Amino acid sequence: MSAACDMLPLYRRLLRLQRTLPKDLATLGTQFIREEFKRHKKVEKTYMVPFINEWKAYADTLEQQSRGGVKVGQPLSPKVIDLLSDEQVEQLCALKDEAEKPPPPS
Repeated sequence: MSAACDMLPLYRRLLRLQRTLPKDLATLGTQFIREEFKRHKKVEKTYMVPFINEWKAYADTLEQQSRGGVKVGQPLSPKVIDLLSDEQVEQLCALKDEAEKPPPPS
């Protein structure tokens, strides 16, 4: 099966897994997933394979964490952070800031 054929089932799996998260995280994660998959819809295969592999690893981790009742997430290693582009670091910081915002009053 080609990498492009793997994208739709993976996308659906990720969106389903987002429902297991607290509402604020699920909303943020769903938006991020949609944007990333839209951005990578027509990239070259050399970029698509690592993209799919990383999202599969995330889905596997999220699935394990949702079953185990443990804290969701895991820290990024310095090695991984060093591999990120400046744009990716900016996105990560924006995502962190958004995730750490206090919830709006009910």
